[in-house]
Amino acid sequence: MRADLFLHKDYQKALAEYRCVRFLVREIDAAVLTGNLAKANLYSRNLEYSIRELKKLQLKKEEHHRMKALVEKYREEGKNAELVVRKI
Repeated sequence: MRADLFLHKDYQKALAEYRCVRFLVREIDAAVLTGNLAKANLYSRNLEYSIRELKKLQLKKEEHHRMKALVEKYREEGKNAELVVRKI
C-alpha cells in the first residue's frame, strides 16, 4: 500500500485497515463459493467500514496539506499565520 496516501502518523492504522480489506475480500469470496451469503453479507459490511476508514485517513492528509498551503500563502502575503482557525 502506498504510504504517501496517508499522514506518517496514520500509516500504521491505514496499514491495519488495508490488511482487513484484503482479509475480508478473501473471506467474502470463500463465503460466496460455499453458498453462505449471510456470512458474505456480514463481511461486506465490515469491508465497507474498513474502506470508509481508509478514506477518512486519506482525507485527513489532504486537509493537512490544504492547511499547510494556506499557512504558507499567509506567510508569503506577510500575514500572521500562527493561528489558522478551521471553521466548521
